[in-house]
Amino acid sequence: MRFWPTVFTLSSLLAPAMGQSVNYDLLQKYIRDLQVNQHNSLAHFRIGEIYFQYGNLQSAANEFRSALNGDLNPKWVEVWSHIGLGKIFDLTRQCDRAVNEYRLAVETNNGESGALEEADQYLNAKLMRAFVPHPDVETHPAVNVPKLIQQTAPTYSDEARLAGLEGTVLITGLVTKDGTTRDLRVTQPLGLGLDEKAIEAVRQWHYTGVTDKDVFLSWGVDFRLASSPSPWHLIRADFHPTEGTSRPVFSSVKYPPGDGIGPAAIEEAWVLSSVGRFGAVKVSFDIDEQGTPGMFQVERASDEVWEADAINLISGWRFRPGMKNGSPVPVRCTFELAWGRRRLSASIQSQLEEALNGPPPPSAAGGCRSLQR
Repeated sequence: MRFWPTVFTLSSLLAPAMGQSVNYDLLQKYIRDLQVNQHNSLAHFRIGEIYFQYGNLQSAANEFRSALNGDLNPKWVEVWSHIGLGKIFDLTRQCDRAVNEYRLAVETNNGESGALEEADQYLNAKLMRAFVPHPDVETHPAVNVPKLIQQTAPTYSDEARLAGLEGTVLITGLVTKDGTTRDLRVTQPLGLGLDEKAIEAVRQWHYTGVTDKDVFLSWGVDFRLASSPSPWHLIRADFHPTEGTSRPVFSSVKYPPGDGIGPAAIEEAWVLSSVGRFGAVKVSFDIDEQGTPGMFQVERASDEVWEADAINLISGWRFRPGMKNGSPVPVRCTFELAWGRRRLSASIQSQLEEALNGPPPPSAAGGCRSLQR
């Protein structure tokens, strides 16, 4: 009986998006499977396929990520979920992320039902589109996908660890014929020193398989905390100082013990926990001359019940204020937070970021735009 809110939520989301032509008997079977096991990767994957078939790309992406974060049974769910995400990012013109998903599919080394051949086909097509002329690089009719043979893990900056910031830095650059990387550039920053840490790590990576010309690639460098004392997570911290003003710096961060939520969020928290999902909220605010947050404005939230708790959380944090001409000044900021399980996976975080910021609309012509250096 405790699962009825979950069934209602899934069914109500699917119905308006897909009309009456959906096989609801099949859909209800997958929902019942999730009632028994919320980490059932196969059920999440099949629901994702239904969403994708009917053009609900955001919800399809959410289900494919839930499949990747589940029990991965059967094994082929992993490779095909990455391929599904790659197709969605391709359709929504997020070429860096499409390439990353196809590469993750290849790295599973699971060729069931032609998965590796399909992933290779998409990956090579994206790399050819992403390939950019360079004085030392020429477009080649067959771009080989380099194989990573040495990887150095990125390290956290002190401020990012203090703040509990988790996320992914996207980087583009060249893999040379000798297997090293060069011309690295951050295309999606995370901040608090993690962009520099990501570049530092990728500079030490080595590849094999570049047989002719240098290859232009993109990387997603993940920063995850091994454990968290709270189900609250900081997933983005953007500062907006005016010209000539330094940004504020985290000095004291406290996450609440226990669930860290008020009575208004308990019911929503229970529903999300039952299906392994997260709540999310995006808040803008000022950090004043004393380093105290104030003047809060909620930009977006997965549900309004999270708004008061997110503001209450940030209100307890303290900063060294931004400075201009030697004097402290207010600086506007925008933070994104998530509430859910204590361990935040890459797949779940991507779901949250898209829910708060929304993917760009699909191109009329489809496919990714060419990457520009």
